[in-house]
Amino acid sequence: MNVGELENIGVEALVTGTPVKGVFTWSTSVNGSINNNKVLALSAGQGSLGVAISRTGTGFTQQIVGKPANQVMAFDYKYDANGAIMNAATGVPSQGLLTPWGSAYHKWTGGWNNDFSYKGVTLSFLIDGKFGGKVFSATDAIGFGNGLHNGTLDREKAFGTINAQTYYSTLATNVSKMFVYDASFIKFRQFMLGYSVPSSLLGTRVQGATISVVGRNLFTLMKKTDNIDPEASYGGISQGLELGGVPPVRTFGLNLGVKF
Repeated sequence: MNVGELENIGVEALVTGTPVKGVFTWSTSVNGSINNNKVLALSAGQGSLGVAISRTGTGFTQQIVGKPANQVMAFDYKYDANGAIMNAATGVPSQGLLTPWGSAYHKWTGGWNNDFSYKGVTLSFLIDGKFGGKVFSATDAIGFGNGLHNGTLDREKAFGTINAQTYYSTLATNVSKMFVYDASFIKFRQFMLGYSVPSSLLGTRVQGATISVVGRNLFTLMKKTDNIDPEASYGGISQGLELGGVPPVRTFGLNLGVKF
């Protein structure tokens, strides 16, 4: 059954060049894309369709007609007629409407690659990034509710008729929009340093040999999620929902290539 109709309109571009060419050569390329998508319709006249739910029960992703695909959903504050936040009798802000905060899919992506070579030595690096997507962090929501988040450090102020533990755990459940973040990032994705062994050192049976050191995911240049990797998710259709995501792993390798 076709459960809906989705429209994608976008553009992708690649620009390459060699600013320096000779004994020392520098080649560079920049690529980027932008994609605007929108859910046009769902089956049987539905206005929304659930996609996935966080284990906290307070974060969701949904398809909503008229909005970009895979909206990250979380509860807002409850407001009175004047727009002021409403509190329960205990002093905890009350739970408002389940609200879409943006698509889990990034609208803009891009990368910048550079290659340098000089007398058999090669060096290259890649910087890439994605921008515009949202993520609900269950790691932060659970940490906040259990007093492990730095947002709960103020435990001496007056909480009315309840203690700090009850206040923060209830607030984390009532106002889950606090844990929806901009998942934009820029990462230093790859670095490689290589050397081509001169043919005079190889003998007659070997036509060429190269040795290189490679590192991937070396560090993050920019992110807007303090406690999690912005690329973390459950995986699959659960993009936009994070829980217990491990830190990104740096990898290092040594490559040896021999041509006979």
